[in-house]
Amino acid sequence: MCDKGRGMCICDGCKAYFCTRHFNEHRQQLSMQFDRDVVKIHDDLLEQIHSVKQPNIVSDDLCAQIDDWETSTIVKIKKVAQLARHQVIQLFSQETQSLTENLGTVADEIRTLLKEDSFAEDDIERLQLNLNQLRKSLDQQSQTENVKLIIDNRIDWNRLIYAEKQKVASTQPLNTRSEQRSVIPTTK
Repeated sequence: MCDKGRGMCICDGCKAYFCTRHFNEHRQQLSMQFDRDVVKIHDDLLEQIHSVKQPNIVSDDLCAQIDDWETSTIVKIKKVAQLARHQVIQLFSQETQSLTENLGTVADEIRTLLKEDSFAEDDIERLQLNLNQLRKSLDQQSQTENVKLIIDNRIDWNRLIYAEKQKVASTQPLNTRSEQRSVIPTTK
């Protein structure tokens, strides 16, 4: 503010009147304040943004989480695959066990008939029929058509893991255009 009492220029921001010399000093102070309080903060913020843009800062942590998820998912898939293999082996083992038990029963009867030497044509036909049925069962067991794998392909792989921007509540909207203020020279 000019102490001469008469100002030829008015600052639209602070509404003070200045003579030309003091008006120029006031503008110089505003320019230094603008550089310090606005331009420097802008430049610092821009530098921070450029350092964050480097993918190795923030994304390294996120990529590590993705890698961990990938590893744990592969482990889970391998466990499920191993369980399915075990189920296949168990199904074939059960059939083999059943065939072995049935063949054992036939073998006991054959030994008994041989030991007692008490067999006739109908025993031979019946035992041949039993052995042929066991052979057919064995042949069918060795075919994989008897066991069916149920594979559920309804997995939406694109939704198992994905990245999205979190919504952050802002206290006030970002307004890059504030009121236009200018310094207008006036005459009194």
